Amino acid sequence: MNFMARARNQPQEMKPPKPRINNRGARAALTFAIIVLELALIYFIYITPQLGLAAQWISAILSLMLAGIFIRDINGLIGWWGTYLTSTKRGISFIDSISKRYKWFWNGMATWGIVLGLGLLSYPFLKGKIDKRLFVFGLISLLFMEYYVLTAAFSGFQFINLPQLQIAQPSGGSLLTGGFSPLAVVYYIVTLVFGFTGLFMALLLYNAGTIVLKALLYTGSVVSGSPNNSILQGVVPGVAPLIPGIDIPLVAGIASLAVLLIVHEFAHGILSRIAKIRVKSIGLLMLGIIPIGAFVEPDERQLSRLDSTKQSRILAAGSASNFVWSFIFFLLLSGLLTFIYPNVVNVYIGSTAPGYPAANVLQPGMQILYINGYKIYNITTLENAEANVKPGDTVTMVTNTGTYSFTAIAVNGSSRGYIGYTPYEAVPNTPQGTVTEFLYSFFSLSLLFNISLAVINLFPIPMFDGWRLYKANIKSKRVVRWFAIFITLLLVINVLAWVLVGLR
Repeated sequence: MNFMARARNQPQEMKPPKPRINNRGARAALTFAIIVLELALIYFIYITPQLGLAAQWISAILSLMLAGIFIRDINGLIGWWGTYLTSTKRGISFIDSISKRYKWFWNGMATWGIVLGLGLLSYPFLKGKIDKRLFVFGLISLLFMEYYVLTAAFSGFQFINLPQLQIAQPSGGSLLTGGFSPLAVVYYIVTLVFGFTGLFMALLLYNAGTIVLKALLYTGSVVSGSPNNSILQGVVPGVAPLIPGIDIPLVAGIASLAVLLIVHEFAHGILSRIAKIRVKSIGLLMLGIIPIGAFVEPDERQLSRLDSTKQSRILAAGSASNFVWSFIFFLLLSGLLTFIYPNVVNVYIGSTAPGYPAANVLQPGMQILYINGYKIYNITTLENAEANVKPGDTVTMVTNTGTYSFTAIAVNGSSRGYIGYTPYEAVPNTPQGTVTEFLYSFFSLSLLFNISLAVINLFPIPMFDGWRLYKANIKSKRVVRWFAIFITLLLVINVLAWVLVGLR
């Protein structure tokens, strides 16, 4: 799970400082120059892996802070330590116009989001003020999204440059896959009862327990005088910093973060206007050139006068919108992998097995063009071409470096013949391949980020919508406070796991 910051409310009535440069054209030109220079610097940091991942993070963050300070001072913006707020009233009329249409949809979407976030718990949480048909639909879609959408969201991890979080890249085909196991059944039950927030909290708790146990065992080995670093193998931090251009693709990363924040905050604005709450401004929180937060500034006095159900809809609207968009990106990603990706990729030799016919003949990186006369487009066509190969059959392979013939052999008495190589798919460096790879990374990251923020934002932690949502519906403030402390502790433990990663 990966977390990104998000600003909830713009500071109250803070007066922006005076711009250092009065000429608007000069301010725009200098701001553009800083953006270009910062992009170039991030690219340089990215192509210098010998710095080490920690040094790359620190260098990128420091450069972003410096760029943010210059942009803030040049344009006279409110900001702190390289972050700054850009706000406007221009989008408010657009929010007003949308809020006047399909109010039933927006109210239903917000309530649906609460069901996805809290599961069966949402019914008593909302004091039964929910349409039963919508409640049942929410529970069904909750299980559907866990079985399909949440599984597909893991594809986004392959575009995160953190070895501890890597997940094998799918080789194409439909993402509509899933499976059941005793542990999976437990996950489904937890999700049905407590929603996606309950599932994510359970995963955080399990990971935190693993981290603490391994830390204790490692400490014991150090105290005994025989440090055993192998104990730390398998430690996976549950929280990771994500910086476009360092950890995730630069353009696709910024685009996915921007979409994530815009759809989230616009939903808050739309539900606020439906409830007749005045929206003062909308804007972004930037770190240098990267959006790390967004806000819609409603009239807090008007908001506090609403009943708990209307407040809950407004507070959950952002997460509900992210749930909707995660499903949209799931459909887009599924379509891309099913209908476009298989026709764009090429198939290459990954490795060969010692003692097999292909050993010392085929070399890693060779592109496979034909096998026994069959044109090879992707792994699926490769498997079809080799499906009827028997031991003793001749396999003729045409590659980009020449044509090779092998006699297939049996493995452990199998009836199928093998020549001993491992293939892999990759997108070629062509205009079509570049566009496909961008869409693949953009859809995958957007799916992962939207469903992650939708859930995490409902955690009962100060500055998150979940904090106010729980406070609006649970009378005991002490219960909410202790719950927040517990979840915060889990997050801290998952962050500190990076220390253990550095020791192994």
